[in-house]
Amino acid sequence: MNTELKEHRGLRVVFALTTTFFFLAMVLGLIQSLRSSHRLPPINSHYTPEINALIENENYENAIPHLERAISIDLENTAKNKKLLAKICSVVAQSHIASGDPKGALLLYEKAYVATPDATDILNNLAWFLATSKDASLRNGRRAVGLALRADEAKPEDAATLDTLSAAYAEAGDFTNAVATQRKAIRLSPAASQDDLQSRLDLYLDGKPYHAP
Repeated sequence: MNTELKEHRGLRVVFALTTTFFFLAMVLGLIQSLRSSHRLPPINSHYTPEINALIENENYENAIPHLERAISIDLENTAKNKKLLAKICSVVAQSHIASGDPKGALLLYEKAYVATPDATDILNNLAWFLATSKDASLRNGRRAVGLALRADEAKPEDAATLDTLSAAYAEAGDFTNAVATQRKAIRLSPAASQDDLQSRLDLYLDGKPYHAP
């Protein structure tokens, strides 16, 4: 009798332990399932191929929202995706300018700047646009000077950067610095570019800013 009682009690203990482990497994599985359902897909499996396809087909404008989405979820490659976004935005901005949409171009230049605010080429592009845009409502000489100065600090003795800085000075009404900076840009530029730079210097000497045609 005692032996049967001990065996019965043992079975009850085993059953209780088994039941406990079963419910623990269910709870852990449920938690894992909930976590998985809220986890965003990895960039490599869902977004990179589509972005690459759009870029290969030169469908740059449609690649922009995909890259913005990628930046928000692919934290391991944020810097790389931001650089790519900035470059593509700059390219698309130029196409907007060519098609007569300067406001659209400015929005894209601003996106590029937000993505990589310390990149010299992005600083230079935005500063040039703000200084020389054909749309007077979009020009901002004071801000252009600030951006161009940062570009010049990052890339001193560069003719293109100095050309932008002088255009910014001229738009801000500082023709003394515009003339001095443009003369320096001419000295540093190759002969093939000097006529273009000189034409802007002539404007600054006359107290006129340069605006895109």
